[in-house]
Amino acid sequence: MRRLAKTVLKECLSCRWHNSKPCSQPVAPLPKERVRTSPPFDVTGLDYAGPLFCADCPSKKFYVLLFTCGVVRAVHLELTESLSLPDCLLAIRRFVARRNLPSVIYSDNAKTFVAARYEVQRLYGHLAPKWNFIAPHAPWWGGWWERLIRSVKLALRKTLNLNYVSKSELETILVEIESCINSRPLTYVSDELDSIHYLTPSHFILGRAPHCKSLINFEPSKVTSRDLNEREVLRNKNLEHFWKIWSNNYITNLPQVVKRFNKKCDLSKGDLVLIKEDNLPRLKWPLGVIVDVFKGRDELVRSVRLKTKKGEMTRPIQRLYNLEVGRSEDLITTDASCDDFDRDVCDNPQMPIHTVSDEDVLPKSKSGRVIKPPTKLDL
Repeated sequence: MRRLAKTVLKECLSCRWHNSKPCSQPVAPLPKERVRTSPPFDVTGLDYAGPLFCADCPSKKFYVLLFTCGVVRAVHLELTESLSLPDCLLAIRRFVARRNLPSVIYSDNAKTFVAARYEVQRLYGHLAPKWNFIAPHAPWWGGWWERLIRSVKLALRKTLNLNYVSKSELETILVEIESCINSRPLTYVSDELDSIHYLTPSHFILGRAPHCKSLINFEPSKVTSRDLNEREVLRNKNLEHFWKIWSNNYITNLPQVVKRFNKKCDLSKGDLVLIKEDNLPRLKWPLGVIVDVFKGRDELVRSVRLKTKKGEMTRPIQRLYNLEVGRSEDLITTDASCDDFDRDVCDNPQMPIHTVSDEDVLPKSKSGRVIKPPTKLDL
Protein backbone atom coordinates (compact mmCIF):
# COMPACT_ATOMS: atom_id res chain seq x y z
CA MET A 1 0.00 0.00 0.00
CA ARG A 2 2.88 2.35 0.68
CA ARG A 3 4.26 1.81 -2.82
CA LEU A 4 0.81 2.24 -4.30
CA ALA A 5 0.30 5.50 -2.41
CA LYS A 6 3.66 6.84 -3.66
CA THR A 7 2.73 5.88 -7.21
CA VAL A 8 -0.59 7.71 -6.96
CA LEU A 9 1.09 10.82 -5.54
CA LYS A 10 3.75 10.75 -8.23
CA GLU A 11 1.23 10.47 -11.06
CA CYS A 12 -1.18 13.06 -9.68
CA LEU A 13 -0.84 16.40 -11.47
CA SER A 14 -2.40 18.36 -8.62
CA CYS A 15 0.00 16.81 -6.11
CA ARG A 16 3.00 17.58 -8.32
CA TRP A 17 1.76 21.18 -8.62
CA HIS A 18 1.89 21.54 -4.82
CA ASN A 19 4.78 19.22 -3.89
CA SER A 20 7.27 19.36 -6.77
CA LYS A 21 10.70 20.82 -6.06
CA PRO A 22 12.66 23.22 -8.29
CA CYS A 23 15.12 21.84 -10.80
CA SER A 24 18.82 22.24 -10.16
CA GLN A 25 22.20 21.54 -11.73
CA PRO A 26 25.78 21.50 -10.41
CA VAL A 27 27.67 24.76 -10.71
CA ALA A 28 29.10 25.22 -14.18
CA PRO A 29 32.88 25.54 -14.66
CA LEU A 30 34.36 29.00 -15.05
CA PRO A 31 34.42 30.40 -18.59
CA LYS A 32 37.76 30.12 -20.32
CA GLU A 33 38.01 33.93 -20.46
CA ARG A 34 38.23 34.06 -16.65
CA VAL A 35 41.00 31.50 -16.14
CA ARG A 36 43.60 32.77 -18.57
CA THR A 37 46.04 35.64 -18.25
CA SER A 38 44.76 38.92 -19.68
CA PRO A 39 45.08 42.66 -18.99
CA PRO A 40 42.93 44.09 -16.18
CA PHE A 41 39.30 44.69 -17.20
CA ASP A 42 39.70 42.74 -20.43
CA VAL A 43 36.77 40.62 -19.18
CA THR A 44 34.36 42.99 -17.45
CA GLY A 45 31.13 42.56 -15.51
CA LEU A 46 28.65 45.44 -15.41
CA ASP A 47 25.92 46.27 -12.90
CA TYR A 48 24.14 49.16 -11.20
CA ALA A 49 23.88 49.94 -7.48
CA GLY A 50 21.86 52.58 -5.70
CA PRO A 51 20.08 54.91 -5.44
CA LEU A 52 22.14 57.51 -3.57
CA PHE A 53 21.26 61.09 -2.57
CA CYS A 54 23.39 64.23 -2.39
CA ALA A 55 22.99 67.50 -0.52
CA ASP A 56 23.36 69.47 -3.77
CA CYS A 57 20.31 67.83 -5.37
CA PRO A 58 18.13 66.45 -2.55
CA SER A 59 15.29 65.40 -4.87
CA LYS A 60 17.52 63.63 -7.42
CA LYS A 61 18.68 60.04 -7.36
CA PHE A 62 22.24 59.03 -8.23
CA TYR A 63 23.46 55.54 -9.08
CA VAL A 64 26.80 53.73 -9.07
CA LEU A 65 27.81 51.84 -12.20
CA LEU A 66 30.23 49.10 -11.19
CA PHE A 67 32.79 47.61 -13.57
CA THR A 68 34.60 44.53 -12.28
CA CYS A 69 37.34 42.46 -13.87
CA GLY A 70 36.53 38.76 -14.13
CA VAL A 71 40.21 37.73 -14.04
CA VAL A 72 42.04 39.83 -11.43
CA ARG A 73 38.81 40.90 -9.62
CA ALA A 74 39.52 44.65 -9.72
CA VAL A 75 36.67 47.19 -9.61
CA HIS A 76 35.99 50.57 -11.19
CA LEU A 77 33.14 52.79 -9.94
CA GLU A 78 31.34 55.52 -11.88
CA LEU A 79 28.68 57.83 -10.45
CA THR A 80 25.75 58.37 -12.83
CA GLU A 81 22.80 60.73 -12.56
CA SER A 82 20.20 58.20 -13.72
CA LEU A 83 19.66 54.74 -15.20
CA SER A 84 19.06 56.15 -18.66
CA LEU A 85 20.95 55.11 -21.77
CA PRO A 86 22.84 58.43 -22.30
CA ASP A 87 24.22 58.45 -18.74
CA CYS A 88 25.21 54.79 -19.06
CA LEU A 89 27.07 55.47 -22.31
CA LEU A 90 28.91 58.41 -20.75
CA ALA A 91 30.04 56.21 -17.87
CA ILE A 92 31.21 53.50 -20.29
CA ARG A 93 33.17 56.10 -22.30
CA ARG A 94 34.89 57.35 -19.12
CA PHE A 95 35.71 53.77 -18.15
CA VAL A 96 37.18 52.98 -21.58
CA ALA A 97 39.28 56.17 -21.54
CA ARG A 98 40.80 55.27 -18.16
CA ARG A 99 40.91 51.45 -18.16
CA ASN A 100 41.08 50.54 -21.88
CA LEU A 101 38.43 48.89 -24.05
CA PRO A 102 37.45 45.40 -22.81
CA SER A 103 37.07 42.46 -25.15
CA VAL A 104 34.12 40.81 -23.34
CA ILE A 105 31.35 42.40 -21.23
CA TYR A 106 28.90 40.44 -19.08
CA SER A 107 25.71 41.95 -17.63
CA ASP A 108 22.13 41.17 -16.73
CA ASN A 109 19.15 41.83 -19.00
CA ALA A 110 18.33 45.38 -17.85
CA LYS A 111 16.78 47.46 -20.62
CA THR A 112 19.58 50.02 -20.32
CA PHE A 113 22.25 47.37 -20.94
CA VAL A 114 20.32 45.82 -23.83
CA ALA A 115 20.13 49.21 -25.54
CA ALA A 116 23.74 50.08 -24.62
CA ARG A 117 24.97 46.96 -26.39
CA TYR A 118 23.95 48.29 -29.81
CA GLU A 119 25.15 51.82 -29.06
CA VAL A 120 28.58 50.52 -28.02
CA GLN A 121 28.81 48.50 -31.22
CA ARG A 122 27.93 51.58 -33.24
CA LEU A 123 30.38 53.75 -31.28
CA TYR A 124 33.46 51.49 -31.43
CA GLY A 125 32.76 49.56 -34.63
CA HIS A 126 34.87 46.44 -35.16
CA LEU A 127 36.70 47.12 -31.87
CA ALA A 128 33.49 46.89 -29.86
CA PRO A 129 33.53 44.26 -27.09
CA LYS A 130 31.44 41.12 -27.24
CA TRP A 131 28.44 41.64 -24.94
CA ASN A 132 27.05 38.56 -23.18
CA PHE A 133 23.83 38.53 -21.15
CA ILE A 134 23.00 36.12 -18.36
CA ALA A 135 19.63 34.34 -18.23
CA PRO A 136 16.70 36.53 -17.10
CA HIS A 137 15.70 36.27 -13.44
CA ALA A 138 18.99 34.51 -12.58
CA PRO A 139 21.07 36.95 -10.50
CA TRP A 140 23.30 34.11 -9.20
CA TRP A 141 24.69 33.77 -12.73
CA GLY A 142 26.35 37.14 -12.14
CA GLY A 143 27.58 36.39 -8.64
CA TRP A 144 31.10 37.63 -9.42
CA TRP A 145 29.85 41.20 -9.70
CA GLU A 146 26.91 40.94 -7.27
CA ARG A 147 29.35 40.07 -4.48
CA LEU A 148 31.34 43.24 -5.13
CA ILE A 149 28.13 45.28 -5.18
CA ARG A 150 27.65 44.10 -1.61
CA SER A 151 31.18 45.18 -0.70
CA VAL A 152 30.61 48.66 -2.15
CA LYS A 153 27.32 49.08 -0.28
CA LEU A 154 28.88 47.95 3.00
CA ALA A 155 31.75 50.41 2.57
CA LEU A 156 29.30 53.22 1.79
CA ARG A 157 27.28 52.52 4.92
CA LYS A 158 30.36 52.53 7.13
CA THR A 159 31.74 55.68 5.50
CA LEU A 160 28.64 57.83 5.24
CA ASN A 161 26.65 56.68 8.26
CA LEU A 162 24.03 59.45 8.60
CA ASN A 163 26.12 62.15 6.93
CA TYR A 164 24.63 64.13 4.04
CA VAL A 165 27.44 64.86 1.55
CA SER A 166 27.65 66.79 -1.68
CA LYS A 167 28.09 65.26 -5.11
CA SER A 168 31.82 66.04 -5.29
CA GLU A 169 32.34 64.49 -1.84
CA LEU A 170 30.37 61.41 -2.88
CA GLU A 171 32.54 61.00 -5.99
CA THR A 172 35.67 61.25 -3.83
CA ILE A 173 34.32 58.65 -1.41
CA LEU A 174 33.55 56.26 -4.28
CA VAL A 175 37.11 56.58 -5.62
CA GLU A 176 38.51 55.88 -2.15
CA ILE A 177 36.22 52.84 -1.80
CA GLU A 178 37.42 51.66 -5.21
CA SER A 179 41.04 51.90 -4.05
CA CYS A 180 40.22 50.07 -0.81
CA ILE A 181 38.46 47.19 -2.58
CA ASN A 182 41.29 46.87 -5.09
CA SER A 183 43.73 46.49 -2.19
CA ARG A 184 41.95 43.46 -0.70
CA PRO A 185 43.99 40.21 -0.70
CA LEU A 186 43.08 37.55 -3.23
CA THR A 187 45.29 34.86 -1.70
CA TYR A 188 45.79 33.59 1.82
CA VAL A 189 47.49 36.04 4.18
CA SER A 190 49.82 34.15 6.51
CA ASP A 191 51.19 35.27 9.88
CA GLU A 192 54.62 33.90 9.04
CA LEU A 193 57.30 36.53 8.40
CA ASP A 194 58.96 34.54 5.63
CA SER A 195 55.71 33.76 3.80
CA ILE A 196 55.02 34.87 0.23
CA HIS A 197 53.48 38.30 -0.02
CA TYR A 198 49.75 38.25 -0.63
CA LEU A 199 48.34 39.19 -4.03
CA THR A 200 45.81 41.99 -4.64
CA PRO A 201 44.14 43.46 -7.76
CA SER A 202 46.34 46.53 -7.34
CA HIS A 203 49.40 44.42 -8.18
CA PHE A 204 48.07 44.07 -11.73
CA ILE A 205 46.87 47.68 -12.02
CA LEU A 206 49.77 49.55 -10.35
CA GLY A 207 52.50 46.94 -10.65
CA ARG A 208 53.16 46.89 -6.91
CA ALA A 209 51.44 46.45 -3.57
CA PRO A 210 48.82 49.08 -2.70
CA HIS A 211 49.75 52.11 -0.61
CA CYS A 212 53.47 51.44 -1.12
CA LYS A 213 55.91 54.04 -2.32
CA SER A 214 58.22 53.16 -5.18
CA LEU A 215 61.86 52.80 -4.11
CA ILE A 216 63.24 53.80 -7.52
CA ASN A 217 63.75 57.54 -7.85
CA PHE A 218 65.45 58.57 -11.06
CA GLU A 219 66.69 62.05 -11.79
CA PRO A 220 65.62 63.01 -15.32
CA SER A 221 69.08 64.32 -16.19
CA LYS A 222 70.79 61.04 -15.25
CA VAL A 223 68.38 58.54 -16.81
CA THR A 224 69.91 56.47 -19.62
CA SER A 225 68.49 53.96 -22.06
CA ARG A 226 70.07 51.17 -20.04
CA ASP A 227 68.16 52.27 -16.92
CA LEU A 228 64.88 52.23 -18.83
CA ASN A 229 65.58 48.77 -20.24
CA GLU A 230 66.45 47.39 -16.81
CA ARG A 231 63.28 48.88 -15.37
CA GLU A 232 61.19 47.32 -18.15
CA VAL A 233 62.80 43.90 -17.57
CA LEU A 234 62.15 44.19 -13.83
CA ARG A 235 58.54 45.18 -14.46
CA ASN A 236 57.92 42.20 -16.75
CA LYS A 237 59.59 39.87 -14.24
CA ASN A 238 57.36 41.12 -11.43
CA LEU A 239 54.27 40.76 -13.60
CA GLU A 240 55.16 37.15 -14.43
CA HIS A 241 55.63 36.53 -10.72
CA PHE A 242 52.16 37.97 -10.01
CA TRP A 243 50.55 35.75 -12.65
CA LYS A 244 52.33 32.71 -11.23
CA ILE A 245 50.92 33.39 -7.76
CA TRP A 246 47.51 34.02 -9.33
CA SER A 247 47.59 30.66 -11.11
CA ASN A 248 48.97 28.60 -8.21
CA ASN A 249 47.34 30.22 -5.16
CA TYR A 250 44.17 31.93 -6.36
CA ILE A 251 42.62 29.89 -9.16
CA THR A 252 43.41 26.52 -7.57
CA ASN A 253 41.84 27.57 -4.24
CA LEU A 254 38.49 28.58 -5.68
CA PRO A 255 35.66 26.30 -4.45
CA GLN A 256 34.89 23.56 -6.94
CA VAL A 257 31.56 22.50 -5.44
CA VAL A 258 28.83 24.80 -4.16
CA LYS A 259 26.23 23.40 -1.81
CA ARG A 260 22.55 23.45 -2.70
CA PHE A 261 23.44 23.05 -6.39
CA ASN A 262 22.87 19.37 -7.09
CA LYS A 263 21.75 17.55 -10.19
CA LYS A 264 17.97 17.50 -10.03
CA CYS A 265 17.06 18.31 -13.61
CA ASP A 266 15.35 16.11 -16.16
CA LEU A 267 13.86 18.58 -18.62
CA SER A 268 13.45 18.19 -22.36
CA LYS A 269 11.50 19.76 -25.18
CA GLY A 270 7.73 19.55 -24.81
CA ASP A 271 7.70 19.20 -21.01
CA LEU A 272 5.11 21.07 -18.98
CA VAL A 273 6.62 23.13 -16.16
CA LEU A 274 5.54 25.56 -13.49
CA ILE A 275 7.38 28.90 -13.67
CA LYS A 276 8.27 30.52 -10.36
CA GLU A 277 7.48 34.24 -10.13
CA ASP A 278 8.54 36.50 -7.30
CA ASN A 279 5.90 38.07 -5.05
CA LEU A 280 3.23 35.64 -6.23
CA PRO A 281 1.73 32.64 -4.41
CA ARG A 282 2.45 29.22 -5.87
CA LEU A 283 -1.08 28.69 -7.13
CA LYS A 284 -0.78 31.79 -9.33
CA TRP A 285 2.51 30.85 -10.98
CA PRO A 286 2.14 30.56 -14.77
CA LEU A 287 2.46 27.36 -16.76
CA GLY A 288 4.82 26.93 -19.69
CA VAL A 289 5.90 24.40 -22.28
CA ILE A 290 9.59 24.00 -23.04
CA VAL A 291 10.32 25.00 -26.62
CA ASP A 292 14.12 24.75 -26.57
CA VAL A 293 16.87 23.85 -24.09
CA PHE A 294 20.28 25.53 -23.77
CA LYS A 295 23.19 23.41 -22.59
CA GLY A 296 26.55 24.49 -21.26
CA ARG A 297 29.99 23.22 -22.21
CA ASP A 298 29.47 20.35 -19.78
CA GLU A 299 26.36 19.24 -21.74
CA LEU A 300 24.04 20.06 -18.83
CA VAL A 301 20.83 22.02 -19.34
CA ARG A 302 21.27 25.47 -17.79
CA SER A 303 18.31 27.43 -19.18
CA VAL A 304 15.31 26.87 -21.43
CA ARG A 305 13.01 28.85 -23.67
CA LEU A 306 9.36 28.56 -22.68
CA LYS A 307 6.06 29.17 -24.42
CA THR A 308 3.36 30.66 -22.20
CA LYS A 309 0.05 32.37 -22.78
CA LYS A 310 1.89 35.72 -22.68
CA GLY A 311 4.48 34.69 -25.26
CA GLU A 312 7.93 33.12 -25.20
CA MET A 313 10.47 33.73 -22.45
CA THR A 314 13.84 32.42 -21.27
CA ARG A 315 14.30 31.21 -17.71
CA PRO A 316 16.99 29.31 -15.75
CA ILE A 317 16.10 25.81 -14.68
CA GLN A 318 16.19 26.83 -11.00
CA ARG A 319 12.97 28.77 -11.67
CA LEU A 320 11.14 25.75 -13.07
CA TYR A 321 9.08 23.00 -11.40
CA ASN A 322 8.57 19.89 -13.50
CA LEU A 323 4.93 18.79 -13.78
CA GLU A 324 5.48 15.83 -16.11
CA VAL A 325 3.97 12.64 -14.70
CA GLY A 326 5.52 10.03 -17.04
CA ARG A 327 9.07 10.22 -18.33
CA SER A 328 10.45 8.76 -21.53
CA GLU A 329 13.39 7.17 -19.74
CA ASP A 330 10.95 5.14 -17.63
CA LEU A 331 10.13 3.14 -20.73
CA ILE A 332 12.13 0.39 -22.46
CA THR A 333 12.86 0.12 -26.16
CA THR A 334 14.03 -2.57 -28.56
CA ASP A 335 17.75 -1.86 -28.12
CA ALA A 336 17.59 -2.70 -24.43
CA SER A 337 20.04 -5.33 -23.24
CA CYS A 338 19.21 -8.52 -21.42
CA ASP A 339 19.99 -6.85 -18.09
CA ASP A 340 17.04 -4.50 -18.63
CA PHE A 341 14.53 -7.36 -18.64
CA ASP A 342 13.32 -9.47 -15.79
CA ARG A 343 16.12 -11.48 -14.16
CA ASP A 344 14.11 -14.71 -14.30
CA VAL A 345 13.68 -14.42 -18.05
CA CYS A 346 17.40 -13.84 -18.61
CA ASP A 347 18.44 -16.77 -16.39
CA ASN A 348 16.21 -19.18 -18.31
CA PRO A 349 16.95 -18.92 -22.04
CA GLN A 350 14.18 -21.39 -22.88
CA MET A 351 11.52 -19.01 -21.69
CA PRO A 352 10.05 -16.84 -24.43
CA ILE A 353 11.29 -13.28 -24.22
CA HIS A 354 8.73 -10.62 -24.94
CA THR A 355 10.18 -8.48 -27.76
CA VAL A 356 9.35 -4.82 -27.67
CA SER A 357 9.01 -2.52 -30.65
CA ASP A 358 8.88 1.27 -30.91
CA GLU A 359 5.10 1.20 -30.64
CA ASP A 360 4.99 -1.37 -27.86
CA VAL A 361 6.96 -0.19 -24.84
CA LEU A 362 7.09 -1.69 -21.38
CA PRO A 363 7.08 0.47 -18.23
CA LYS A 364 9.50 -0.09 -15.38
CA SER A 365 8.88 -0.24 -11.67
CA LYS A 366 10.61 2.07 -9.21
CA SER A 367 13.28 -0.57 -8.53
CA GLY A 368 14.07 -0.87 -12.26
CA ARG A 369 12.29 -4.18 -12.97
CA VAL A 370 10.21 -4.41 -16.14
CA ILE A 371 6.47 -4.68 -15.61
CA LYS A 372 5.49 -7.50 -17.97
CA PRO A 373 2.00 -7.45 -19.48
CA PRO A 374 -0.26 -10.25 -18.27
CA THR A 375 -0.72 -13.25 -20.53
CA LYS A 376 -4.33 -13.58 -21.67
CA LEU A 377 -5.85 -16.86 -22.78
CA ASP A 378 -7.41 -16.85 -26.22
CA LEU A 379 -10.81 -18.26 -25.28
